[in-house]
Amino acid sequence: MAFVKEKNNEIPKALYLLNLYYEYNPSPFVERKITELAKRNEYSGYQFGEFEFIFMLYRKYFDYVLAAILLFCVLPFSTIIKNKLRNEPLTYKPMVFIVLLCIVYYGINYAKIYRYAIVMNQHTYLMAAPSAAASVQEIIGDGHRLPIEAETDMWYEVKWNDKVAYVNKNNVEVLQ
Repeated sequence: MAFVKEKNNEIPKALYLLNLYYEYNPSPFVERKITELAKRNEYSGYQFGEFEFIFMLYRKYFDYVLAAILLFCVLPFSTIIKNKLRNEPLTYKPMVFIVLLCIVYYGINYAKIYRYAIVMNQHTYLMAAPSAAASVQEIIGDGHRLPIEAETDMWYEVKWNDKVAYVNKNNVEVLQ
């Protein structure tokens, strides 16, 4: 699909589809294609690093990582029960169990989910506040990828040139 969009010169839509594919199948080939398309069309926000690649793998295999950590929780828990029933000292095992449970709790509830949006409309206004009456910080074209920091009503709080800006939800496609 992205190939067809690229041939039809619908580059922002092609980048959107490639980014969706990259989220589910992170690979250096897709990363290179996205970077090449963005560089050729002078779009910003498409810098990929090791952190982003590892994060994409984490998102892809989140269920398996969580299941493995929970499985590792079973071992200390079972030895705690066994030692308690035999009246043996518990040693370090309760602490290992608690630490693993804390990691699981943090991973489920507080791990920051990085989201991005791709600008799909020409002449998209980046506002200083989440309001149509706010001052315009900059007018950008389509195709740029913006990191989403927060969401309010019909606005996304994004980063643009290391500044906080707000973009209307109707002007972007969100990568979930």
